[in-house]
Amino acid sequence: MYYKDLSLDVAISSLGKLKAWAIIEKMKTKDEEEREILTRQIEMYAEEEQVIYFYADKHPALWNSVMDKINRLYCPIIKAKYEQG
Repeated sequence: MYYKDLSLDVAISSLGKLKAWAIIEKMKTKDEEEREILTRQIEMYAEEEQVIYFYADKHPALWNSVMDKINRLYCPIIKAKYEQG
């Protein structure tokens, strides 16, 4: 299943990578406010995973919206992080 040039497996991997980075950052930080922000981020990534797994047929507009967000926002963030080294 694809959204433009973005395949479902790349979308799932992207969300997994972002969630893992947020978990690592949450484990490192001692600041309670930052921990709360990271917790909400982790929850958001998990909810977006659920959307792309289960809602392609039930709610195609929602599925397309999340896939677009991954394609236009998350993938460039991941690419930039890897290019930095």
